[in-house]
Amino acid sequence: MKRRIEILENPLAHFGDDAKPLCHLLYDGLKAQSAQLSNKVSWSEELEPYLKTLRRFEAQGMVGGAPALGRQNEFLMGIGLAPEFTVYLALISDDNELCKVLSAYLDGLDPGKGVNGREIQGKIALPLPVIDAFLSV
Repeated sequence: MKRRIEILENPLAHFGDDAKPLCHLLYDGLKAQSAQLSNKVSWSEELEPYLKTLRRFEAQGMVGGAPALGRQNEFLMGIGLAPEFTVYLALISDDNELCKVLSAYLDGLDPGKGVNGREIQGKIALPLPVIDAFLSV
C-alpha cells in the first residue's frame, strides 16, 4: 500500500530508484549549456549506469535519442528532452523558486505580447531551454 501511495505522489517512483539521480544529472546538463537554446543534453559517461532508465523515459516520450550507426547506445548523439519533462526537471531541482518567479512573470504578460527568452533569462537566471519549455507548454 505504501508503494502505491508513493507512486501516486511521486511520478518518478515507477521508474525505479535511478530515476531521481538521473533527473538531476539531466538538469545539470541543461544548466551547463544555459545560454544555448537546445534542449539536447550531451552524452557523458556518468549517464552510462542510467541507460535502462533513459530507455524507459524514452518509451514514455520524456526523452529522445538519435540512432548512432554501429553503436549500442542510441543516446551518444545527445538526449533530447521533451518540453513538459524539461519543466518537470526544473521544478524538482534547486531552481524551483526561480520557476515560480518565471511562471508569475509569464502570467503577468499582456496577451499577444511578443516574448524574448534571452531577455527573460537576463531577469530570471534559468537556463534558456527551461524558459523555452515554459513558453511551449
